[in-house]
Amino acid sequence: MFKDFYEHSSFLKSLNNTFLVLIPKKSGAEDLGDFRPISLLGGLYKLLAKVLANRLKKVVGKVVSTSQNAFVRGRQILDASLIANEVIDSWQK
Repeated sequence: MFKDFYEHSSFLKSLNNTFLVLIPKKSGAEDLGDFRPISLLGGLYKLLAKVLANRLKKVVGKVVSTSQNAFVRGRQILDASLIANEVIDSWQK
């Protein structure tokens, strides 16, 4: 399956099927608000997604621009806000 994914850059759509199950929050649940929806993904899809995520982790810092601060290890989303705040402060002086 992994070899097929790398050769064709896609996988079977059936791997992405999700089953939604409603789990009651309390006994005797009748209203929709009394249930908690849970999605059940297929195991192969989860495994493939995990493998791809781990491989992307190794290169995402090199591929993503340094001006992008979110979701990259070692960069904080608040860094951009702090830089913008400092720029505004320096303009006001």
